[in-house]
Amino acid sequence: MKKLAVIFSLLFLLSYAGAAQAESVKYSASINGYDWNATPAAEKLAFVEGINYAIAIDYEIDQWRKKNNKASILSAFDQGWIKRFSGHTTSQIVQEINDFYSGNPDKLNQSLGRVIWYELIGAGQFKE
Repeated sequence: MKKLAVIFSLLFLLSYAGAAQAESVKYSASINGYDWNATPAAEKLAFVEGINYAIAIDYEIDQWRKKNNKASILSAFDQGWIKRFSGHTTSQIVQEINDFYSGNPDKLNQSLGRVIWYELIGAGQFKE
């Protein structure tokens, strides 16, 4: 029982510290090409790796659901990311984003999420 209390206390402290740090960080929906270009390479890699991990978790849950005859939970974004980037390294995905913004200076004001969804994944191929 003590171990459980310690674990919950640790999780609370970590989530509190993360929330405090998040207040000073710009949310991804507001990151545009100007912000992306000003972001250090290591942070770009970490950002994209975070997306990779989140989608990998959804994918594993979805595989379990399929084995148990349950409906898929993969969103159109998850499906698109997997289809578009499954053979790519994190560095290659970052490079594609870099290339998009450098090749389209007129679109530097577009949000990163919009660029990934519409320009790189190709949202038009997915039907709701």
